[in-house]
Amino acid sequence: MSSQSWMVRVLGVLALLALLSGSAFAGPGYILKTQGNNLQTIANTYGLTLQRQIFSNRNFSVGVVSMPANADPSLASTVAADPNVLRFSADRVLPAKSPAFPVLSQAVASLQAWLLSMQNYQQKTNSYFNQPAFRLIGATSRWR
Repeated sequence: MSSQSWMVRVLGVLALLALLSGSAFAGPGYILKTQGNNLQTIANTYGLTLQRQIFSNRNFSVGVVSMPANADPSLASTVAADPNVLRFSADRVLPAKSPAFPVLSQAVASLQAWLLSMQNYQQKTNSYFNQPAFRLIGATSRWR
């Protein structure tokens, strides 16, 4: 894959992630996972605003919610303690560090080191099989 093709793909993925995040994640939010399909009911019970529903089926629902600006600081622990809430945690942006690209000189140096080690191996093997004593005991090149 060419470096230009690779870069186009990376930019495409970044653009897709930016579109998916949209305004649904604007401001502080919380990930809310509830039993069953009652995400909106739980949000209403505690005065939370459902910003975005991420997933829902008959077993559980997941969404991003926000708390009112004047909410009691203990509201988060109250919501988390609800028996119908499977998870309630802050929706944080985790920093991601991309892997460093190998520098061409490092790759060439690694290849040179490998080639030298193979050359040394071949020289040692040849010197072992070419010993005069090796021929005296009747060893042949069939071991090579």
